[in-house]
Amino acid sequence: MERYTLTSVLNLILLTASLSLFVYIRWYFSTLSSNVRNRLQTNEIFISMFVGFLAFFVVSNKTIPSFNRYMFFLSLVAVFVGACVMYLKHLQSKQNLFPKSYVLFHNGKFYKGILLQHKLKEKDIMSTLKLQGVNDLIHVDTIVLEANGELTVTLKEEIKTAA
Repeated sequence: MERYTLTSVLNLILLTASLSLFVYIRWYFSTLSSNVRNRLQTNEIFISMFVGFLAFFVVSNKTIPSFNRYMFFLSLVAVFVGACVMYLKHLQSKQNLFPKSYVLFHNGKFYKGILLQHKLKEKDIMSTLKLQGVNDLIHVDTIVLEANGELTVTLKEEIKTAA
């Protein structure tokens, strides 16, 4: 009876460890993405738990030789980490394929988050605006950072004449 209880406890610990390992691997790689929408989703937790259960059942199966069980476990971890890395690279390349434009300045205010995200400074933008012939932000309604790195400036007079 004592041996059966010890085996059950060890199996429970092994199951918890394998589930935690795969969920942690997926969580870690999801935090490397800068996009909030790419964070760990519920379905990814279930997939990670399924892989953890699969690893547990193979590793705890005594009919399979020990070397094969642990080689399967190491291979499964390596494939899972590789899949997470490939998914992360896919998300990063997707951002490069479909770049976005960002509003940097509107209604007299710079958007600090966008400036920090793109490592821009207000004085750099002002020097670029001076090259485009804009000396003061009083005349500027909107500044947009285009996908190709250009700044598009909309002046307040252009908005009034367009309306």
